[in-house]
Order: sequence, then structure tokens, then C-alpha cells
Amino acid sequence: LKDVTTNATDGKTPSARGAFSGRSERRHRRRGLGRGSVSLPAQLYEKLSLIKRQFAICLPSTAAAPGVAFFGSGPYGLMPSTQFDAGAALSYTDLVHDPRRPSAYGIRLRGIAVNQEAVPLPAGALGRGGGVTLDAALPYTVLRCDVYRPFVDAFRRATALVPRAPSVPPLELCFNSSALGFTRVGYAVAPVDLMMAARGCGNWTVFGANSLVQVAPGVACLAFFDGGWAAPSAVAAGGFQMGNNFFLLFDEAASRLGFSGTLLFMRTTCGNFNFSTS
Repeated sequence: LKDVTTNATDGKTPSARGAFSGRSERRHRRRGLGRGSVSLPAQLYEKLSLIKRQFAICLPSTAAAPGVAFFGSGPYGLMPSTQFDAGAALSYTDLVHDPRRPSAYGIRLRGIAVNQEAVPLPAGALGRGGGVTLDAALPYTVLRCDVYRPFVDAFRRATALVPRAPSVPPLELCFNSSALGFTRVGYAVAPVDLMMAARGCGNWTVFGANSLVQVAPGVACLAFFDGGWAAPSAVAAGGFQMGNNFFLLFDEAASRLGFSGTLLFMRTTCGNFNFSTS
């Protein structure tokens, strides 16, 4: 993770400020944003006497850009070209607790789609071996091999007309990015839908800005890689898929995850939160 500035705030007016360095090493995860009594959220809930046991994050896409984390309740004001409370634009799905990985946050998916066509996954694949977890410490999303191979083959078919570039391990599917169109939400490629299992929760849709990563001049690669059979989860959503795109609200008291649509469609980013005095 990046360096983070912390504020005790009502969502509009900072009243205290400090700084700490976020670390991405796995040994620090339990002292980071994961579940557990020594995690940062748990310590802040107690230290600041926060009534609402929830936190929200909006990660930047690069180390040079600011992101934001909130602990407790909102509002979560975004600055121009829009001005609204990001918390009002959330869809919700259940958070899942895996006793084998007590510090992890999990969700349930009923499927994955590429270009609005369902990926033909083995029956029950998304529910086996740890299910689906959220892990900002991972640079990219890691898929267990029985999920990865059908997914990458589907993306390959959906981009069949785009000139390829050599693989850049661990990323397999790479493109000549000069042949790709560009839109407000990144490269013009097939969207990826993570389809929530709970009825009415909608999809977490990943567009080009969060599905393709620029690895070299003229080369962009699909930012998902094969974790093999030893991967601890069927899907572990990584930081690149979350960055500069989604506002995520972890409501621990209600055991639910709130997620926004892409902020880029709203002409704003994770660095545009409004902390000015109202």
C-alpha cells in the first residue's frame, strides 16, 4: 500500500492529522486493514470510540496519486466535476468469514462474465478452497488455475482482433497497446463482470483502466494471473482492480460490503475527496 494520511473527521472537516506508512508484506496484513483485534480498524474503533464499526477505502492507481480511507460513518464527499456523497452510490453484498483465513474479507460470486458472456467455469469452482477474497496487498488479481484458464481464454476470444505482444511473466495475455482505443474508463476492451451471488446486488464491472496494465511502452497486459492449484482462493481481487475505480465500504457490524460503480464514469477519482471546511 501507499503512504496514508489519517484524519479524525466528520467527512468534510479534518480535525486531526497524522501519517503512517502502509506496508504490503503479508506478515503485516493482520495489523493492517484485515479482520482481527490488532488490525488498524479495530484499534481505531476503540481509540476513537467509533459507534459505527465500518471503514471505507478508495485506492489510487499510482503511488504518485492520493487515496483515502475513512473509519466510522460518512459522508464521503467527492469534488468536481461532480459533488456527491459516494456512500449514496453503493450496491451491497454479504461479507463472508472463512475460519481458515480469519483475517480475510470474502464475498460470494455466482459467476464471471467477459463482454457480458458468462465464462464456462467448472461447477462450484468459485465456492471451493477459500472462495473469493479481497486483498489489496496483491498487485493484481490472482485466480486459481481452474478459474484462470477459462477466464483468460474468454478474454482472448473477446479481443481476438487486437494485435498481441509477448507475455510479460507472470502476466500471460499482452497486447500492442497502440492498436487499442482509449475511453474515459481506460483501454477499449471487453469489460469483466464479477457477478455477485446475492440477488439484486448487481455486478462489480472491471473496465480497461483496471483490467489492462501498461507494462512497457506500447505493451499492455491483462492484469490477472494464474495462481496455480495452490492459490488460497478461487479469486483474490488485487489492488490494481480496486485502484482509482471503486469506492469500497466494509461494514463489519452488518457483515456487508458496499461497492460503487467505476468513479471514472463520474469524471472523478479516488484523489478527489472533499475535506474542505463546509
